[in-house]
Parts: sequence; structure tokens; C-alpha cells
Amino acid sequence: MEHSPHALAALTMQRINAYGLAPTPENFARIYYEISIKPLPLLVPDAGRILEAAPCDSIMRALQDLVAHTHDATDRLAAGLTDKQVAMNASAETLRQSRVPNDTMRQVVTLLAHASGLMELIETGRQELQQSQQALRQMEEKLAETTRELGIDALTNTLNRRGLANCLNRETARAKRHRDKLSVIMADLDNFKQINDTYGHEAGDLMIVHFAQLIRFVIRDADYVARFGGEEFVLILPEADQLHAEMVALRLQTILDKTPLWYGDREITVTFSAGIAEYRDNEEGAELLRRADTALYAAKAAGRNCFKLAT
Repeated sequence: MEHSPHALAALTMQRINAYGLAPTPENFARIYYEISIKPLPLLVPDAGRILEAAPCDSIMRALQDLVAHTHDATDRLAAGLTDKQVAMNASAETLRQSRVPNDTMRQVVTLLAHASGLMELIETGRQELQQSQQALRQMEEKLAETTRELGIDALTNTLNRRGLANCLNRETARAKRHRDKLSVIMADLDNFKQINDTYGHEAGDLMIVHFAQLIRFVIRDADYVARFGGEEFVLILPEADQLHAEMVALRLQTILDKTPLWYGDREITVTFSAGIAEYRDNEEGAELLRRADTALYAAKAAGRNCFKLAT
């Protein structure tokens, strides 16, 4: 789909912000040129179109926050009215025991009746809000279930393990049918536990998302990325031999080294280790992945921050 220059400029700035790059003329020109000559990466077209780049989770959180805020405010109002009603009842009893004209007594009784009616209205509103909260929770659970069924990881919007299995089986079958090349990279962030221990799990999640975004930047539109588990990712590279996979791993090392994650005012750097495996004739997807995983362990054993080739 063609974009107007204004739309391309807007997409360029969005990508610069997403990758945490400095808004320099060089970065703008490079990314603008990239967008203008090829479509934006879409790793899971069907699921992406359904979820529209996964805005649903943010919308659900915003709705929950709104309902929770309204619910809390209503509870405070109801509690305040309860205290006021208790005080008004006490005042009415005092009036009954004193020599106050009947007109004044009727006014007090009328006021108490209005307050009682308002309390009933507040209680009804609070119950309706509780029902809305329950409905939102059910919607969120259904959305999460649908996302899993679509094969998408909720945190990174990449493939999850189910999506990975389907994609890998499809691509190995295609490579077998057409005698095409196919390579897999299994990458794992080094010493990731230290990030969680030092900065907290929120920073850890942000680093995982950051890493997934950088992976998208270095792969082609025809490639796939899946979150295998935790901080571990699998890159599926159709029609790519081992040499091409090595070049992708090197580009990812370079961009990760130059693009730290900013968490508040702190700069968090990390490295990754990887294993690379090229498809063999008649090899099943599970075996291809197992060889990449074995090479990854070899890279970890070699000191991390490197990649090894599967045998």
C-alpha cells in the first residue's frame, strides 16, 4: 500500500520513537527510505489485523482504571453519606425530645427521606459498577484466551510457542517441498535475572519488549519472530542459508549494543547469546529447533555475547 509523504514522515517518527533512536537527520532519512521502498513488517498478518497491533490490552487497562476510580469515588461518597445520615438521625432524635415547632420537625423528616433515597441511588450505582468490573474482567480473560489461540504473545505481540510450532511446521514443509533454504536463530538475553533483581520486573518486561522491537528492525518482512519463553526468542528465516542467519545475528548484536533501554533516568544495557541452525533435507521443525537450542547452550558455555553454529 502506498503512503503519502506526510504519512511516511509520521510512520518514520513512530518507528524512531519505538526503537529509541535519536531523532537525527541521518536516522530519519534511513528509516524514511526503508519505509518508502518496502511495507512495514507484519509478523502475524491475520492476528495483527484482528487485534490492530494489539491496542486491546491498553484499552482494557484504561477502562479498568476508569471503572476502579469511579468505584472508589462512589464508595467514598456512599460512606460520607452514611456518616451524614447517622448524624442527621441523631439530630432528629434531639429535635423530637426538644420543644421544636412541628414545621421544623416536618422539614427535618423530609430531609432525612431525601437522604435515604439518595443512599439507595448510590448503592444501586455501586452495584452496577461492580457488575461492569466483572464484565470487564471477563472480556479481558476472553481477549487473553483469543490471543493465545491466535498464537500471539501478549507482551511482545510476536508469535507465542503455539504460533511458533505452526509457523515452523509450515516453513519446514515449504522448504522440503520446494527444496528451499531455511534457517533458525534461537537467541537468549544474557544474565537477564540481574535486570529483574536490580531494576524490578517492570524493567525486565520493558527490556523483553525492547529486544523484540530490535529483532523486528533487523529481519525482513518475510521472516518471523517468536517468544519461546521468558527472555528467549526464535527467529525463523525462510529462504535464508546459514551465512544470512549469521549476518542477521551480527546486525542484532550491533544494534543492541548501540541501543540501550532507558528506564526512567537509568540506562540498561544487555547482550544476548544465540544458536544458528540451517534446515537439512527432510528435517522436522522440532529437530531444527533442537539443534539451534544446542548451539545456543554452546554459546552460553563459551562466555555469552556470541553465537554458535549447529552441527
